Amino acid sequence: MLRSLERQRLLSTASLLEGWHAAEEGRDPWERWSTGSSILELPQGPTALVLQGFLPQEVIDRGEPTLRMSAGRDGRWRQAQEMPITQSDIIIFFARRRDDLIRIELHSPWSPAAVWGTGDDRPFGIYLRDVYGLPEPDPELRTYQMLPIGSLLEKVCLTGWHPVESDGRAWWVWSTGDSTLSVPPEFARLMLNVHMPTPALRGGDRTLSVYALRGDGWQLIKEAPISSAPKPIILNKGDARLLRLKTSDPWTPAAAAGDHDPRTLGVGLSDVQFMPENVDLVVDVHTIQKIYGPRFLTVRIDTTNKCNLRCQMCYLSYDQVFFQKADYMSVDVFRRIAEKAFPYAEAVVLSAGFEPLLHKDFDQILRNYLKTYNRRYHNRAQASLMRPR
Repeated sequence: MLRSLERQRLLSTASLLEGWHAAEEGRDPWERWSTGSSILELPQGPTALVLQGFLPQEVIDRGEPTLRMSAGRDGRWRQAQEMPITQSDIIIFFARRRDDLIRIELHSPWSPAAVWGTGDDRPFGIYLRDVYGLPEPDPELRTYQMLPIGSLLEKVCLTGWHPVESDGRAWWVWSTGDSTLSVPPEFARLMLNVHMPTPALRGGDRTLSVYALRGDGWQLIKEAPISSAPKPIILNKGDARLLRLKTSDPWTPAAAAGDHDPRTLGVGLSDVQFMPENVDLVVDVHTIQKIYGPRFLTVRIDTTNKCNLRCQMCYLSYDQVFFQKADYMSVDVFRRIAEKAFPYAEAVVLSAGFEPLLHKDFDQILRNYLKTYNRRYHNRAQASLMRPR
């Protein structure tokens, strides 16, 4: 499971060395307009940074400007990133050394007089809202969370929740089937990771309904099917402060698997994560590579949904899984996935649970694509279908 990245706000303790205009009236004192070429000194520590800024759409409409980010000290700058600005709201991932200064340059500074016809003819670059520091990269972490996220689970559970399971996962709680969450209003989008045990699904498919409390009562904002595997559900909740989670037909461990626990259960909630407003912005993959290396992914992929064995201890042996209609990924779909993902993959695992050797084109997939991209390959097959060549 991916760890949550705690954000550390840095701009309020930064030194604005040169090239900054005063903050607009009514804004936080550490928010500033650049002159188009400005230098920022941040506290020593985080080397992975997220800069959050803004550029008026009228400036972008006049021709896509380019933002150049450099890091260095004593007049020696290393150009680390250059990117066109195509949207007003800007999120930039950036890497530096611990004591580096940051230089921000807009290739064509603008002025309010030129854009809006005002009397203010000062040159402007971007408006800097804040800078966040991310934790140091974990050498064992082989995947990357595309935007800074923060775990909220310990803070948001209000009513209708059972105690934590006793397996040491302190972030895991169970809903009663009708439960509420209190969420910060400033985060319009949330991601919930939910699941329901396979034995509980034997009585039929379940649905999770999510409601937001508005001025005129609870309004349905999302309905999603529940599966036995943890599943992310993204919610656009707006400024609502309260959410309500209702599960169709709650179950009990006793009814589902003969367990003695009589509690009524809805879904298991493994985490709640907030998403910044600009979650739709795509992060430059080259920036990620500078932080985590050129091959920062481990790709796990199922090319089929079947297994030829029905082992008693395996969750694939349940009727609704074992007898589901067979489906096989086409070679063309695999090729497209390979072209997009494999160049950034350190390793490829040909199974996330099912039996890859059942695919009739397994040889073609293995030879043409895995060998083409020269990636470390793992095959999670149970070997009963392997034959000597």
